[in-house]
Amino acid sequence: GRSPPEEAIHAYTKDHAYAVGLESELGLIEPGKLADILLVNADPLEDISVLQGGKHLGAVIKDGRAVDLQADLEQELGVAFP
Repeated sequence: GRSPPEEAIHAYTKDHAYAVGLESELGLIEPGKLADILLVNADPLEDISVLQGGKHLGAVIKDGRAVDLQADLEQELGVAFP
């Protein structure tokens, strides 16, 4: 069986897509599906808490495109970071 972290990740991805009737569009990383992906600098299967708070966030892919996290934060806060 799966570990509890693996079960949680599965529930919030593939199972959620199925529950809301969007399994043909999202829930798995496959050609033709929408890609919203968080890349973290740690292993969430070892410690699921690395997915909380953004401390371990390495990159975000939204709708198949990389998000410039610094630019988005600067725009939201109305400040520029060096």
